Amino acid sequence: MTIKQIFSGLKFANLASIGLLLTRKKSLRIYLHQNKIAYFNEKQIGIPVKPFYEIFPECIEIDETINLISEPTTGGLSKTELYYISTIVKYFQPKQVFEIGTFDGCASAHIALNIKRPDSLKILTLDLPPDREKHSVNFSDQEMEFLDVIRPGYYLKKYDKLEVVNQLYGDSLYFDFSLYYGKMDLIFIDGNHNQPFIESDTKNAFLMLNKNGIIIWHDYYGIPGKQVSDYLIKLSNDYTIFRIKDTSFAVYRRG
Repeated sequence: MTIKQIFSGLKFANLASIGLLLTRKKSLRIYLHQNKIAYFNEKQIGIPVKPFYEIFPECIEIDETINLISEPTTGGLSKTELYYISTIVKYFQPKQVFEIGTFDGCASAHIALNIKRPDSLKILTLDLPPDREKHSVNFSDQEMEFLDVIRPGYYLKKYDKLEVVNQLYGDSLYFDFSLYYGKMDLIFIDGNHNQPFIESDTKNAFLMLNKNGIIIWHDYYGIPGKQVSDYLIKLSNDYTIFRIKDTSFAVYRRG
């Protein structure tokens, strides 16, 4: 964590935070993030927050096993978030999925693991090309920490899910999404969190969404996620968007 991030998190700190700062700095980030979410929940700040099963009541009916990767994951998604996105997939069985921000393939792997008929699923996942250091994209120090530990497509390869995934490469700010307009059942946005990108990615997501589709944004109140949060709060004036309790997910359902 940077000095700036530590100071920005002090309002959510307590004595336990000091212990983590001295012994386990990486755990401190997660702890402050959890405290931050709890604080905003109690203050009812930002997009309305609801429990998962209030936003997706249909999913209560699921009596099948939700398939989760058992090993620790590095893609920034919590176990709760992975469970919820897997539950959505298990119930709705989307046929066309678009992910912006592949990272290590953890989200796409969970989507593929919870499809009953893999032959009916097509996952399109967009990430920067392998020579990203030559690419004209600006990253925060926080984002560079993630990029430095990236294992491209690790989970997709390990769990043999490459047959249902079409890996696309490009900068989402300039990528041509027009081939996919109106076709997507589920869109997951977890790419560059800077303002021009989250706005552009969201605009293209709405254009790609079909009449009954779902958009999920990651890192609402996340780390880093302030620009994501600010933009979605503004967007919620025009669209019905909810945040899923105990997660950094914001979600929109069409239809």
